Amino acid sequence: MRKAKVWAVTTLSILMIVGMAPMAHGYNVEISKELEEAENKASKEEGSKAQEKAEEETRVRQNQEAEAAQGEQKAQEERAAREVGERETAEKDAAEKEKAATVKVAKTACRVPSLRGRHLEKVGTILRQHHCSLGKVTHSHKYGRRHSELAVIDQQYGPATQLPSGSSVNVTVGVVSTSKHK
Repeated sequence: MRKAKVWAVTTLSILMIVGMAPMAHGYNVEISKELEEAENKASKEEGSKAQEKAEEETRVRQNQEAEAAQGEQKAQEERAAREVGERETAEKDAAEKEKAATVKVAKTACRVPSLRGRHLEKVGTILRQHHCSLGKVTHSHKYGRRHSELAVIDQQYGPATQLPSGSSVNVTVGVVSTSKHK
C-alpha cells in the first residue's frame, strides 16, 4: 500500500514540476482512482497475508498440540511398560525367594544306630529314622535254624558313625537263640 501511494504522489509531483499542472488536474482524477485501486489491492494483499499468517499460526499450534499429545501418549506407554516390568521383576524376586527358602533345607546326615539283636523286620524302619537305608542283607549259617526269628548279628558300620544322608548300611542276620541254654 505504501508503494502505491508513493508512486501516485511521486507521479503527481513530477507532473506539477514539469508544468503540466492543467493536465495534472484531469490526470489527478485518474491518479486518485489508481491510488484507490492500489490501496484496495494493497489492503486485500495485506488482508490475505494476515489471513495466511493466522492460518500458518493455527497450523503450527495444531502441530504443536498433536506433538504434545503424541509425547504424552508415548510417556503413558513407557510408564505402563515400566510398571509391567516392575511387576514381573517383583514376581520373579518373590518366586526366587520362595524357591530359595524351600530348597535350602539342610539334609540331615546319616548317623548309624546300633542294630545288634534287632529283628530284621524293624531294622529298615530304624535306619530310615536315622536318615540311612538298608543295604545288602547277608544270612549267617553259623547259627542253626532251630530257633525262631532272624536278628542282626553284625553291621557294616559301628554305632554313631556319621555318613552322608541316605547311605546304605549292610547287615548280617542269623538265628538268635531264644532259649536260655547255649
